[in-house]
Amino acid sequence: MVVVNRVHVVELGLGLTADQWLGTAISLVALAGVFLAAAVCGVQGGLVGRGKRRGAIAAGTALVALALVAALAPASSWEARPPAGTRTAPQATSADWSNDPPAILPGKAEDVVFGEGMLLAGYGWQGGPVRPGGGLVVDLYWLGLRPMREDYAVFVHLADQDGMPRAQLDRRPVYGYTPTTRWTPGELLHDRYQLTVPGDLPSGRYLIKAGVYQIDGGARLEPQLLARGRDGGGPRVLPDRAVLLGKVVVQGAAGQSPAVTRARFGDELALLDYRLRSAAPAPGEEIRGELVWQALRRPAWDYTIFVHLLGPNGIVAQVDHQPRSGRYPTTLWDEGEVVGDSFVVAVPSDTPPGQYRLVAGLYELGSMRRLTLGDVQAGVEATPDTIELGKVTVR
Repeated sequence: MVVVNRVHVVELGLGLTADQWLGTAISLVALAGVFLAAAVCGVQGGLVGRGKRRGAIAAGTALVALALVAALAPASSWEARPPAGTRTAPQATSADWSNDPPAILPGKAEDVVFGEGMLLAGYGWQGGPVRPGGGLVVDLYWLGLRPMREDYAVFVHLADQDGMPRAQLDRRPVYGYTPTTRWTPGELLHDRYQLTVPGDLPSGRYLIKAGVYQIDGGARLEPQLLARGRDGGGPRVLPDRAVLLGKVVVQGAAGQSPAVTRARFGDELALLDYRLRSAAPAPGEEIRGELVWQALRRPAWDYTIFVHLLGPNGIVAQVDHQPRSGRYPTTLWDEGEVVGDSFVVAVPSDTPPGQYRLVAGLYELGSMRRLTLGDVQAGVEATPDTIELGKVTVR
């Protein structure tokens, strides 16, 4: 039985091996031959002696009984089972597959409904990292909740941290052969997508996103997340009307990791490194730089990054934003994940020449609570909740 939270689907199948199917077929042919022989004997009954007829009837009865047993015995092995590769929710762990792990480990079943009644009942992809130039296989399991009046297309994207697709496949469900107007309510459909990873894709974590859109016009359907796992896992609805199924590591040539951690913010985030690309702007120009963050554990909140240009009398200029211009909030970060982010601070045109300090920090927007610093690298200037990125000289 495939369990999809409050929706239950039972798919019945014959639990027969190839040999059992062959034996059943032979038995049925033999049974048909017995009945044909009995009919011939009945027609020619006048030419056969009564004793011989009795022997033929007894032998025919025995053959019929044996054929029935052979034909019907395998059919007694009916069992309720999901399609190949499907597991019952909640999500199986690798420990459940001790000897023969399947190619696809379906994700936790969640109530994600698109439009008229397309329920995403499950999903999965091959485990482990993928390589540039290789393939990524994503399986979706759909359940029609009611008859649909319109045909929709499904997209599966491998996207970067900005949400931009780096590999994608768009088509009607089930290889294009099963339009949504032909779905039978309650029927579970297996829908496979094979994406080609670009050969020049840099190493890193990438997002696996899926969604549904109208074939006429291309408007995306708003996904509705009706239930979530107890641990807060499972798919997440994104602002672009896509569902984040999870992440996959693209592993190319080994890159260099930052050798040190500049500072830790609480027990959730660390600032690994930072770079300034313009430390001597004129009034009216911009200060540009990059920050490299790492999640020490999965953050509990969507934190906002702030970068302040400080003068003798306080803040001269500032920029506040969520990572990647809001496209990759911190609650999407996995433990150990490294995320690069850029910033631009506009220097006011009336800023007096002189030296200023550029500092950065994090806060939770709802409460305006700042994260306090823990360990700070030796030689780095810091306050209890900000780290100095460097000195800026306004010309």
